[in-house]
Amino acid sequence: KSKEAPPPPPPVVQKASGLPVGALAYMSEGSLWYLRKGGRPEAMLEGAVWFPSLSPDTSMIAFWEDRGENMMLSVINVVSKQVTRIGQWSTMGPLGRSQNLRNAPWWSPNSDKLYFADGKQIWEVLPDGHDLQTVYEHPSGCYSPTVSPDGNRVAFISLDGREQNIWIYSRLTHNAEPVTDITQKEGMVGAPSWSPDGLTIAFVIYKSEKVNVFTLNVAGRNRNQ
Repeated sequence: KSKEAPPPPPPVVQKASGLPVGALAYMSEGSLWYLRKGGRPEAMLEGAVWFPSLSPDTSMIAFWEDRGENMMLSVINVVSKQVTRIGQWSTMGPLGRSQNLRNAPWWSPNSDKLYFADGKQIWEVLPDGHDLQTVYEHPSGCYSPTVSPDGNRVAFISLDGREQNIWIYSRLTHNAEPVTDITQKEGMVGAPSWSPDGLTIAFVIYKSEKVNVFTLNVAGRNRNQ
């Protein structure tokens, strides 16, 4: 008889369970809409609503309401449609409004906290409006914060003069540093988003009416298109 060990059994593929049904929040025809997989679009709220952000469990939508001189950060419950208005922040004129309109709020992937920037500071708050506190204040303009999966790092866009780049703030060391060095000739950076393992940041570069998607290895700072 052969003394060779029998081949190992084939791996058992575990099926995902308990995952929330796919959902989408978006703006159309002057309203905020919500769509669940297999369902029909449902209007949530009318008005000047910008950059809706769906919570990880798909039960809440955070968004900005444009009120002219101020931007109102609000959260709506998709079941009851009850709106919680967290607070207003000055748009600081046309430039400030433009920054805020690009400044989507961001839900922490491992908690129910909501993060946003007002152009100078990055904030965190519970969706009911409680526990509002400053996470970091940037010397130049900042917006579009996105929190790493472990909750220890916040990537954001820094606007310095006419150029903008990605910075990362560490909640452990309380230091912030740039991780890209993109000049105005290369384009404008936007929409950073962490990978699930926290090793990579995806972002876009706007240039001459064109948008390209890039990824950045956070440790090696290697950029790929």
